[in-house]
Amino acid sequence: MQHLLGYRDADSAIAFAQTRNVTSSARHLAAELNVEVGGIVGCTTLLGYHNGIDSQIRFFNDAFLLIEAMDDHLLLGYSVIVLNQVSDRTLATDVCLGYLKKLQSIRMNLKVVIMGVGPYARELQRYFTSACVICAGPPNLDLASQKGPLMKSSSVVSVCIVLMNLGESPITFDYIDKPPKHSLDRVKKDLCFLGAMVDDWVITDLGERLAVLPLSPEIGYLLLTSSAYNCIPDVLVICSMMAVSGLFTNPQNNLLKDICDYLDLIKLNDAFEKKPTLLPLLLHKTGFTSVESLTESLEAARKAKVTISNAMAVVDVPVLPTCINQHPYVNLIYALIAGETHVEKKLVAGYADILELWPYNSFWLFQEL
Repeated sequence: MQHLLGYRDADSAIAFAQTRNVTSSARHLAAELNVEVGGIVGCTTLLGYHNGIDSQIRFFNDAFLLIEAMDDHLLLGYSVIVLNQVSDRTLATDVCLGYLKKLQSIRMNLKVVIMGVGPYARELQRYFTSACVICAGPPNLDLASQKGPLMKSSSVVSVCIVLMNLGESPITFDYIDKPPKHSLDRVKKDLCFLGAMVDDWVITDLGERLAVLPLSPEIGYLLLTSSAYNCIPDVLVICSMMAVSGLFTNPQNNLLKDICDYLDLIKLNDAFEKKPTLLPLLLHKTGFTSVESLTESLEAARKAKVTISNAMAVVDVPVLPTCINQHPYVNLIYALIAGETHVEKKLVAGYADILELWPYNSFWLFQEL
Protein backbone atom coordinates (compact mmCIF):
# COMPACT_ATOMS: atom_id res chain seq x y z
CA MET A 1 0.00 0.00 0.00
CA GLN A 2 2.90 2.37 0.55
CA HIS A 3 3.25 2.93 -3.20
CA LEU A 4 -0.01 4.92 -3.01
CA LEU A 5 1.84 7.70 -1.20
CA GLY A 6 3.49 8.64 -4.47
CA TYR A 7 0.13 9.51 -6.05
CA ARG A 8 -1.02 12.12 -3.56
CA ASP A 9 -0.65 15.85 -4.08
CA ALA A 10 1.95 17.52 -1.89
CA ASP A 11 -0.54 19.48 0.21
CA SER A 12 -3.11 16.73 0.68
CA ALA A 13 -3.54 13.24 2.07
CA ILE A 14 -4.87 9.85 0.99
CA ALA A 15 -8.13 8.55 2.44
CA PHE A 16 -8.22 4.75 2.68
CA ALA A 17 -11.69 3.50 3.63
CA GLN A 18 -12.81 -0.08 4.22
CA THR A 19 -15.49 -1.98 6.09
CA ARG A 20 -13.42 -4.03 8.54
CA ASN A 21 -9.91 -4.58 9.96
CA VAL A 22 -9.19 -0.87 9.63
CA THR A 23 -6.82 -0.67 12.56
CA SER A 24 -4.84 -3.75 11.52
CA SER A 25 -4.41 -2.33 7.99
CA ALA A 26 -3.12 0.94 9.42
CA ARG A 27 -0.71 -0.89 11.69
CA HIS A 28 0.51 -3.04 8.81
CA LEU A 29 1.36 -0.02 6.67
CA ALA A 30 2.92 1.78 9.63
CA ALA A 31 5.14 -1.25 10.23
CA GLU A 32 6.21 -1.23 6.57
CA LEU A 33 7.17 2.42 6.90
CA ASN A 34 8.74 1.87 10.33
CA VAL A 35 6.51 4.50 11.96
CA GLU A 36 3.78 4.58 14.60
CA VAL A 37 0.08 4.94 13.82
CA GLY A 38 -0.88 8.54 14.48
CA GLY A 39 1.91 10.16 12.48
CA ILE A 40 2.33 9.67 8.75
CA VAL A 41 -0.23 6.88 8.96
CA GLY A 42 -3.51 7.90 10.60
CA CYS A 43 -6.52 5.83 11.61
CA THR A 44 -10.13 6.67 12.51
CA THR A 45 -12.63 4.08 13.74
CA LEU A 46 -15.30 3.85 16.38
CA LEU A 47 -12.59 2.61 18.74
CA GLY A 48 -10.35 5.63 18.40
CA TYR A 49 -9.02 8.64 16.49
CA HIS A 50 -5.30 8.49 15.74
CA ASN A 51 -4.39 11.18 13.24
CA GLY A 52 -1.87 13.98 13.15
CA ILE A 53 -1.45 17.15 11.12
CA ASP A 54 1.29 15.36 9.19
CA SER A 55 -0.76 12.24 8.37
CA GLN A 56 -0.27 11.44 4.70
CA ILE A 57 -2.60 8.44 4.55
CA ARG A 58 -5.60 8.08 6.81
CA PHE A 59 -7.48 4.84 7.29
CA PHE A 60 -11.20 5.03 7.95
CA ASN A 61 -14.12 2.79 8.51
CA ASP A 62 -16.26 3.62 5.45
CA ALA A 63 -18.97 5.12 7.66
CA PHE A 64 -16.41 7.52 9.15
CA LEU A 65 -15.38 8.67 5.68
CA LEU A 66 -18.98 9.79 5.23
CA ILE A 67 -18.86 11.62 8.57
CA GLU A 68 -15.70 13.33 7.33
CA ALA A 69 -17.61 14.37 4.19
CA MET A 70 -20.32 15.98 6.31
CA ASP A 71 -17.71 18.45 7.57
CA ASP A 72 -16.06 18.89 4.16
CA HIS A 73 -18.53 18.01 1.41
CA LEU A 74 -15.86 17.99 -1.31
CA LEU A 75 -13.26 16.15 0.80
CA LEU A 76 -10.71 18.73 -0.35
CA GLY A 77 -8.14 17.47 2.13
CA TYR A 78 -7.68 14.34 0.01
CA SER A 79 -6.28 14.01 -3.50
CA VAL A 80 -6.59 10.21 -3.52
CA ILE A 81 -9.50 8.25 -2.05
CA VAL A 82 -9.32 4.47 -1.83
CA LEU A 83 -12.40 2.38 -1.14
CA ASN A 84 -11.47 -1.18 -0.18
CA GLN A 85 -13.48 -4.36 0.51
CA VAL A 86 -16.21 -3.14 -1.80
CA SER A 87 -17.52 -6.68 -2.29
CA ASP A 88 -18.96 -6.46 1.24
CA ARG A 89 -21.54 -4.06 -0.25
CA THR A 90 -22.46 -2.57 3.12
CA LEU A 91 -24.82 0.39 3.25
CA ALA A 92 -21.94 2.79 3.92
CA THR A 93 -19.91 1.29 1.07
CA ASP A 94 -22.69 1.82 -1.45
CA VAL A 95 -23.21 5.41 -0.29
CA CYS A 96 -19.46 6.01 -0.60
CA LEU A 97 -19.53 4.65 -4.16
CA GLY A 98 -22.30 7.01 -5.20
CA TYR A 99 -20.80 9.99 -3.42
CA LEU A 100 -17.32 9.44 -4.86
CA LYS A 101 -18.82 9.18 -8.32
CA LYS A 102 -20.39 12.61 -7.82
CA LEU A 103 -17.15 14.06 -6.43
CA GLN A 104 -15.27 12.94 -9.53
CA SER A 105 -17.61 14.98 -11.70
CA ILE A 106 -16.82 18.04 -9.57
CA ARG A 107 -13.13 17.50 -8.76
CA MET A 108 -11.59 16.51 -12.07
CA ASN A 109 -8.17 15.74 -10.55
CA LEU A 110 -9.49 13.51 -7.78
CA LYS A 111 -8.09 9.99 -7.99
CA VAL A 112 -10.41 7.19 -6.86
CA VAL A 113 -9.29 3.61 -6.38
CA ILE A 114 -11.85 0.86 -5.88
CA MET A 115 -10.43 -2.34 -4.39
CA GLY A 116 -11.67 -5.73 -3.23
CA VAL A 117 -14.48 -5.67 -5.77
CA GLY A 118 -15.08 -9.44 -5.91
CA PRO A 119 -17.81 -10.28 -8.43
CA TYR A 120 -18.77 -6.63 -8.95
CA ALA A 121 -15.86 -5.58 -11.19
CA ARG A 122 -17.86 -5.21 -14.41
CA GLU A 123 -20.79 -3.55 -12.66
CA LEU A 124 -18.47 -1.00 -11.07
CA GLN A 125 -16.67 -0.33 -14.34
CA ARG A 126 -20.01 0.46 -15.94
CA TYR A 127 -21.07 2.57 -12.97
CA PHE A 128 -17.88 4.65 -12.96
CA THR A 129 -17.07 6.20 -16.33
CA SER A 130 -14.00 8.15 -15.24
CA ALA A 131 -10.59 6.82 -16.25
CA CYS A 132 -9.31 7.75 -12.78
CA VAL A 133 -11.07 4.75 -11.26
CA ILE A 134 -9.15 1.50 -10.94
CA CYS A 135 -10.98 -1.70 -10.09
CA ALA A 136 -8.40 -3.83 -8.32
CA GLY A 137 -8.50 -7.08 -6.41
CA PRO A 138 -9.19 -10.76 -7.18
CA PRO A 139 -12.61 -11.55 -8.70
CA ASN A 140 -13.34 -14.29 -6.18
CA LEU A 141 -16.77 -14.63 -4.60
CA ASP A 142 -16.18 -14.34 -0.87
CA LEU A 143 -18.63 -14.92 1.96
CA ALA A 144 -19.50 -11.25 2.32
CA SER A 145 -20.36 -10.76 -1.34
CA GLN A 146 -22.65 -13.80 -1.35
CA LYS A 147 -25.08 -11.83 0.79
CA GLY A 148 -25.58 -9.32 -1.99
CA PRO A 149 -25.98 -5.54 -1.62
CA LEU A 150 -27.47 -4.67 1.76
CA MET A 151 -29.11 -1.65 0.13
CA LYS A 152 -31.74 -3.99 -1.31
CA SER A 153 -32.51 -5.96 1.84
CA SER A 154 -31.79 -3.84 4.93
CA SER A 155 -33.27 -0.81 6.63
CA VAL A 156 -31.89 2.32 4.99
CA VAL A 157 -32.62 4.76 7.82
CA SER A 158 -28.94 5.52 8.33
CA VAL A 159 -28.40 5.88 4.58
CA CYS A 160 -31.15 8.46 4.20
CA ILE A 161 -30.13 10.57 7.17
CA VAL A 162 -26.49 10.62 6.01
CA LEU A 163 -27.47 11.56 2.46
CA MET A 164 -29.69 14.40 3.63
CA ASN A 165 -26.89 15.79 5.77
CA LEU A 166 -24.61 15.64 2.74
CA GLY A 167 -27.13 17.72 0.81
CA GLU A 168 -28.35 14.77 -1.25
CA SER A 169 -31.89 13.56 -1.80
CA PRO A 170 -32.41 9.89 -0.90
CA ILE A 171 -34.86 9.72 -3.80
CA THR A 172 -32.65 11.07 -6.61
CA PHE A 173 -29.22 9.96 -5.33
CA ASP A 174 -27.26 7.95 -7.91
CA TYR A 175 -27.14 4.59 -6.12
CA ILE A 176 -25.34 1.68 -7.68
CA ASP A 177 -28.34 -0.33 -6.42
CA LYS A 178 -31.32 1.77 -5.37
CA PRO A 179 -33.24 0.68 -2.26
CA PRO A 180 -36.82 -0.50 -2.81
CA LYS A 181 -39.53 2.16 -2.78
CA HIS A 182 -41.25 0.59 0.22
CA SER A 183 -37.99 0.89 2.21
CA LEU A 184 -37.71 4.59 1.42
CA ASP A 185 -41.38 5.14 2.26
CA ARG A 186 -40.90 3.46 5.64
CA VAL A 187 -37.80 5.54 6.38
CA LYS A 188 -39.63 8.75 5.53
CA LYS A 189 -42.39 7.84 7.96
CA ASP A 190 -39.98 6.84 10.74
CA LEU A 191 -37.72 9.89 10.44
CA CYS A 192 -40.67 12.28 10.34
CA PHE A 193 -42.00 10.57 13.47
CA LEU A 194 -38.67 11.06 15.24
CA GLY A 195 -38.52 14.68 14.14
CA ALA A 196 -35.32 14.08 12.17
CA MET A 197 -36.84 15.30 8.90
CA VAL A 198 -39.90 16.99 7.47
CA ASP A 199 -41.77 16.19 4.28
CA ASP A 200 -39.87 16.31 0.98
CA TRP A 201 -36.74 14.91 2.64
CA VAL A 202 -35.63 18.07 4.44
CA ILE A 203 -33.39 17.29 7.39
CA THR A 204 -34.00 18.98 10.74
CA ASP A 205 -31.53 20.10 13.40
CA LEU A 206 -32.14 16.82 15.23
CA GLY A 207 -31.49 14.90 12.02
CA GLU A 208 -28.19 16.70 11.49
CA ARG A 209 -27.09 15.75 14.98
CA LEU A 210 -28.07 12.12 14.46
CA ALA A 211 -26.15 11.99 11.17
CA VAL A 212 -22.90 13.11 12.79
CA LEU A 213 -23.03 10.57 15.62
CA PRO A 214 -21.20 7.30 14.79
CA LEU A 215 -24.32 5.35 15.74
CA SER A 216 -27.45 4.11 14.06
CA PRO A 217 -30.16 6.81 14.13
CA GLU A 218 -32.21 4.72 16.56
CA ILE A 219 -29.37 4.41 19.08
CA GLY A 220 -28.34 8.01 18.48
CA TYR A 221 -31.87 9.19 19.20
CA LEU A 222 -31.85 7.30 22.49
CA LEU A 223 -28.59 9.01 23.42
CA LEU A 224 -29.72 12.52 22.51
CA THR A 225 -33.04 12.03 24.30
CA SER A 226 -31.21 11.18 27.52
CA SER A 227 -29.96 14.77 27.82
CA ALA A 228 -33.45 15.83 28.87
CA TYR A 229 -33.27 13.40 31.80
CA ASN A 230 -29.77 14.28 33.00
CA CYS A 231 -28.38 10.77 32.56
CA ILE A 232 -26.22 10.94 29.43
CA PRO A 233 -23.25 9.06 30.98
CA ASP A 234 -25.37 5.99 31.74
CA VAL A 235 -27.05 5.98 28.33
CA LEU A 236 -23.66 6.56 26.71
CA VAL A 237 -22.45 3.31 28.27
CA ILE A 238 -25.48 1.46 26.89
CA CYS A 239 -25.15 2.95 23.40
CA SER A 240 -21.42 2.23 23.24
CA MET A 241 -21.97 -1.41 24.12
CA MET A 242 -24.79 -1.79 21.60
CA ALA A 243 -22.63 -0.18 18.91
CA VAL A 244 -19.65 -2.52 19.23
CA SER A 245 -21.40 -5.88 19.43
CA GLY A 246 -24.76 -7.42 18.67
CA LEU A 247 -23.99 -10.04 21.29
CA PHE A 248 -25.09 -7.62 24.00
CA THR A 249 -28.59 -8.96 23.54
CA ASN A 250 -31.79 -6.94 23.71
CA PRO A 251 -34.76 -9.20 22.84
CA GLN A 252 -37.33 -6.36 23.07
CA ASN A 253 -40.19 -8.55 24.22
CA ASN A 254 -42.01 -5.88 26.18
CA LEU A 255 -41.38 -2.55 27.83
CA LEU A 256 -40.30 -3.80 31.25
CA LYS A 257 -38.15 -6.56 29.76
CA ASP A 258 -36.52 -4.03 27.47
CA ILE A 259 -35.53 -1.88 30.42
CA CYS A 260 -34.11 -4.92 32.19
CA ASP A 261 -32.00 -5.68 29.13
CA TYR A 262 -30.65 -2.15 28.98
CA LEU A 263 -29.89 -2.05 32.68
CA ASP A 264 -28.10 -5.39 32.38
CA LEU A 265 -25.61 -3.54 30.17
CA ILE A 266 -25.02 -1.01 32.94
CA LYS A 267 -24.47 -3.88 35.33
CA LEU A 268 -21.95 -5.50 32.98
CA ASN A 269 -20.05 -2.26 32.56
CA ASP A 270 -19.97 -1.63 36.31
CA ALA A 271 -18.55 -5.10 36.87
CA PHE A 272 -15.97 -4.62 34.11
CA GLU A 273 -14.76 -1.29 35.48
CA LYS A 274 -15.00 -1.94 39.23
CA LYS A 275 -15.08 -5.66 39.95
CA PRO A 276 -14.16 -7.89 36.94
CA THR A 277 -14.38 -11.03 39.08
CA LEU A 278 -18.18 -10.74 38.79
CA LEU A 279 -18.16 -11.04 34.98
CA PRO A 280 -18.41 -14.88 34.96
CA LEU A 281 -21.65 -14.60 36.95
CA LEU A 282 -23.10 -12.24 34.33
CA LEU A 283 -21.99 -14.12 31.22
CA HIS A 284 -25.37 -15.83 30.79
CA LYS A 285 -27.04 -12.45 30.25
CA THR A 286 -25.06 -11.94 27.04
CA GLY A 287 -24.54 -13.76 23.77
CA PHE A 288 -20.88 -14.37 24.56
CA THR A 289 -19.46 -17.84 25.11
CA SER A 290 -16.44 -16.87 27.19
CA VAL A 291 -15.40 -14.24 29.69
CA GLU A 292 -12.40 -13.43 27.48
CA SER A 293 -14.55 -12.48 24.47
CA LEU A 294 -16.92 -10.56 26.74
CA THR A 295 -14.00 -8.63 28.24
CA GLU A 296 -12.64 -7.79 24.78
CA SER A 297 -15.99 -6.35 23.73
CA LEU A 298 -16.33 -4.39 26.95
CA GLU A 299 -12.88 -2.91 26.35
CA ALA A 300 -13.94 -2.03 22.80
CA ALA A 301 -17.07 -0.38 24.19
CA ARG A 302 -14.93 1.70 26.55
CA LYS A 303 -12.92 2.99 23.60
CA ALA A 304 -16.09 3.59 21.58
CA LYS A 305 -17.49 5.63 24.45
CA VAL A 306 -14.64 8.12 24.07
CA THR A 307 -15.25 8.48 20.33
CA ILE A 308 -18.99 8.94 20.81
CA SER A 309 -18.37 11.48 23.60
CA ASN A 310 -16.23 13.51 21.21
CA ALA A 311 -19.00 13.39 18.62
CA MET A 312 -21.47 14.58 21.26
CA ALA A 313 -19.27 17.63 21.78
CA VAL A 314 -19.39 18.35 18.04
CA VAL A 315 -23.19 18.50 18.14
CA ASP A 316 -23.09 20.68 21.28
CA VAL A 317 -24.47 18.10 23.70
CA PRO A 318 -22.19 18.08 26.77
CA VAL A 319 -21.76 14.82 28.67
CA LEU A 320 -22.69 16.07 32.13
CA PRO A 321 -22.68 13.89 35.27
CA THR A 322 -25.85 11.92 35.89
CA CYS A 323 -28.30 13.73 38.16
CA ILE A 324 -29.28 11.46 41.06
CA ASN A 325 -33.02 11.63 41.74
CA GLN A 326 -34.83 9.31 44.19
CA HIS A 327 -32.86 6.29 43.01
CA PRO A 328 -29.71 6.26 40.86
CA TYR A 329 -31.55 4.72 37.90
CA VAL A 330 -34.92 6.48 37.96
CA ASN A 331 -33.82 9.13 35.44
CA LEU A 332 -32.24 6.42 33.30
CA ILE A 333 -35.49 4.45 33.19
CA TYR A 334 -37.38 7.60 32.21
CA ALA A 335 -34.87 8.23 29.41
CA LEU A 336 -35.06 4.65 28.13
CA ILE A 337 -38.83 4.80 27.96
CA ALA A 338 -38.79 8.14 26.15
CA GLY A 339 -36.01 7.07 23.80
CA GLU A 340 -37.79 3.85 22.88
CA THR A 341 -41.30 5.22 22.41
CA HIS A 342 -40.70 8.90 21.52
CA VAL A 343 -43.21 10.14 24.10
CA GLU A 344 -43.20 13.66 25.44
CA LYS A 345 -41.42 14.22 28.75
CA LYS A 346 -44.68 15.13 30.49
CA LEU A 347 -46.18 11.78 29.48
CA VAL A 348 -43.33 9.74 30.92
CA ALA A 349 -44.88 10.20 34.35
CA GLY A 350 -47.58 7.83 33.16
CA TYR A 351 -45.08 5.01 33.57
CA ALA A 352 -44.72 5.70 37.29
CA ASP A 353 -46.43 2.41 38.07
CA ILE A 354 -43.56 0.57 36.41
CA LEU A 355 -41.06 2.44 38.55
CA GLU A 356 -43.01 1.68 41.72
CA LEU A 357 -42.94 -2.02 40.90
CA TRP A 358 -39.27 -1.97 39.95
CA PRO A 359 -37.42 -4.58 42.05
CA TYR A 360 -34.43 -2.39 42.88
CA ASN A 361 -32.99 -4.55 45.63
CA SER A 362 -33.56 -7.93 43.98
CA PHE A 363 -32.58 -6.91 40.45
CA TRP A 364 -29.02 -5.89 41.12
CA LEU A 365 -26.58 -8.68 41.75
CA PHE A 366 -24.53 -6.21 43.72
CA GLN A 367 -25.48 -2.85 45.17
CA GLU A 368 -22.01 -1.52 45.82
CA LEU A 369 -18.71 -2.58 44.30
